[in-house]
Amino acid sequence: MDYSFILASASPRRESLLKEAGQSFIVIPSTTEEVVDDSLSPKDVVKSLALQKAQDVFKKYRQPTLGADTVVVFKGKILGKPNSKRQAKEFLQALSGNMHEVITGIALVTNNKIINTYVVTKVYMQVLSSDFIDEYVSSGKAMDKAGAYGVQDGGFVSYVEGSLTNVIGLPMEKTEEVLKELSLWQLKG
Repeated sequence: MDYSFILASASPRRESLLKEAGQSFIVIPSTTEEVVDDSLSPKDVVKSLALQKAQDVFKKYRQPTLGADTVVVFKGKILGKPNSKRQAKEFLQALSGNMHEVITGIALVTNNKIINTYVVTKVYMQVLSSDFIDEYVSSGKAMDKAGAYGVQDGGFVSYVEGSLTNVIGLPMEKTEEVLKELSLWQLKG
């Protein structure tokens, strides 16, 4: 086996963060239909979805599997990936000039252990002009991101309280801790 774990995610941002950290893994996105219990808190929703993804891939390949799910929470409401350009604009207009939370659930499934946790980061959004919002949404970049924006695209955030990589898509500090717990984290070298 030339890798330590499977990443059960199609997110190019998660893959990139793990590669930058020097990790040896393969990507096999989960194909499970995500089931969300509306009675759960946002923290429990992302934990549940991360676990569903990791378990889906693990049961097919029986190798250590890392799953993750990220949501943006504004005024207690989950803003997932927008389902239309109109909704993307609405999300960005609502977030403009306000604080929101980015919550990522992480699940690591192995033969004998499951770790399921989450990370919360507070994000203070700049005031966004309608021209900026229109241009960003028209670019198509808003459509595959929770909350309709990517912090790495620039121009959105004035301040981040907590893990910046969480806002990008995978809180690397917590991910390293989880992988180290099961001796799956490789040191660069």
